[in-house]
Amino acid sequence: MIRIARWLALLAWAGLIAFWFARAVGLGQTPQVPRALLLVFHVGPLLFPLRGLLDGRPYTHAWASFLALWYFVLSVDDIAGGLSDRPLGAIGLGLATSAFVACVAYARLEGRRRKIDSQTNTAEPLTAPSDSKENPPAASD
Repeated sequence: MIRIARWLALLAWAGLIAFWFARAVGLGQTPQVPRALLLVFHVGPLLFPLRGLLDGRPYTHAWASFLALWYFVLSVDDIAGGLSDRPLGAIGLGLATSAFVACVAYARLEGRRRKIDSQTNTAEPLTAPSDSKENPPAASD
């Protein structure tokens, strides 16, 4: 289940990058804003958590889920904005929602797994080691 959540998060994140890159370079209506500025503000923030997402860090997935909410808001704005942007807004909404859900699921499942692993690995052994310095072996003559 953890692997599925991670791969869904990566696929949804890659989809968000591809979608907003395509929007910035000319998919849909061309606004009166330079395309380079759209690339910086729409695609740039998606690149910040990319290393942590690829490394499988649950903390990065948690923060990436918050970032996905911004793209959720942008997509809802596209849907509410006009008839020509509704199909693109629906695609963006689906990608942002899936990225949010997958990132939260992975962060929760992997964080829980790491917590359980740390609790089982730090348990002290029940028996003392046999090579104790308190009772050195007797010297033979």
